[in-house]
Amino acid sequence: MADDKDLGAEYNESLLKIGRLNNHWIALAKIREDGELGKVKGKLDSIELELIFNAEKLDKKPNNNYVEQLEEINDKLESSAKTKRIIQFFKALKEKEKLLREIQQQSGMGSKFKDSSEDEWE
Repeated sequence: MADDKDLGAEYNESLLKIGRLNNHWIALAKIREDGELGKVKGKLDSIELELIFNAEKLDKKPNNNYVEQLEEINDKLESSAKTKRIIQFFKALKEKEKLLREIQQQSGMGSKFKDSSEDEWE
């Protein structure tokens, strides 16, 4: 009986997390449209906080290093901001967004994709 409650709580928390992430992605798109790069970084940092546990969990599998990749990107962002290299800053923002979306997808909280090559047409 307790297992059912645990599963229910885990399921509910997963749905809430997916909703929070969706809200963050929507807000990020709006911020980006407004051209506010500093706010883009802040929103990506919020998304990172939502996904860091998932990244750590995924890193337990062989050949995954999501946390290390996030740290490297964060270092690039900090370095390019200090030296005012806007192109490098923008590229690192895109790199971080791409990695966060991958973490979300690999965690099972992203869009479901179907490989059309798996379709059986006869």
